[in-house]
Amino acid sequence: MFRFCELSLSQHPSYARVLASLRDKDHPSKLLDLGCCFGQDIRKLVHDAATPENLIACDLNRQFLDLSYDIFQDRATLKTPMLAADLFQPDGPLKEMEATVDIVHASLLLHLFSWDKQKEACKRIVK
Repeated sequence: MFRFCELSLSQHPSYARVLASLRDKDHPSKLLDLGCCFGQDIRKLVHDAATPENLIACDLNRQFLDLSYDIFQDRATLKTPMLAADLFQPDGPLKEMEATVDIVHASLLLHLFSWDKQKEACKRIVK
């Protein structure tokens, strides 16, 4: 229930490499956090000096995103786009990001689906 408190991305062995690529002055990477819930991993990246504009938080539920601003009290200061979108909607808001995102974080997403839906989700993610 409180898995969002764990900051899963910063616990990953590749976190330092991800953070370095997001901080790169010449060619910064762009990261999409799919199924971000309250955007806690995005906020940790911002805290660790990743450029907020190179991060995108996305969740199906707009209420989670709106509530996250209340939880973290950063509605006026967080410069990261917070997008409500359905991964399975082919012409939805995520279509604009195809081939523009370098890193996708989806650790709180895929387990929600059946095996067939997971495969479909992964095909959409790598587009």
